[in-house]
Amino acid sequence: MALKFSCKPGRCERHLQRKFNNPLFPEEKRVVSQDQVEAAYALDKEEFQHFSDDYQTILQEIADLAENVDSEVVLKLKQRLDQLYEQVCGLGGDRTAEKKGLTKLHQAVNQAITTGAAGDPTAEEKLAQEAQARNVHWQLLEEPLVADLLRPDSPISQDDLLPSLLSEGAGSFGVAMGMFDSAQRRSLLTQAETLLQGREEEPGLENARARVEFLQGLVASAEYSN
Repeated sequence: MALKFSCKPGRCERHLQRKFNNPLFPEEKRVVSQDQVEAAYALDKEEFQHFSDDYQTILQEIADLAENVDSEVVLKLKQRLDQLYEQVCGLGGDRTAEKKGLTKLHQAVNQAITTGAAGDPTAEEKLAQEAQARNVHWQLLEEPLVADLLRPDSPISQDDLLPSLLSEGAGSFGVAMGMFDSAQRRSLLTQAETLLQGREEEPGLENARARVEFLQGLVASAEYSN
């Protein structure tokens, strides 16, 4: 009997999809039941409700801000907006509206901070660097795997990291590699080569072998540049 997954699942259900009948995972993890899918869906739905409550709360707080609000309050709001944006990127369903809303809120809070730093070259430079780093970070979050991995309560355990990465398409895998430094990439490569050792002709692993070849190129390029 075929399993029924959501069209746009959340992070818990999405990870079950990764594992289902996936030869990169241990055999016991490949077996997924409909009950597990429904339980994961319920957890994802609960996460969305918590997000929605937090989103509405911060909307109201920003609307109620006094004109001469303390800078510490604004900075804490900015931090919470960052956390909410990280969270929304991993939620199920179409969350385009919530992302746009959070982006606008972030821009408004950022403008208040920038206005307060006007005339201070050091502070202005720091804010510019933070903005650039945030843009890169938010681009990474557009990949569901990245959003899932960055959650403090990620459903992807350390043991599941490598098979999850190797199950990704070329574009997503390339983006995900941006999360790791050279030493971590070398470690992942060693683990991947061990995982696929002796399985050169095994069907269903063509995608994983292509990801390993890409990773080999990244590692070789980093070693050459050093």
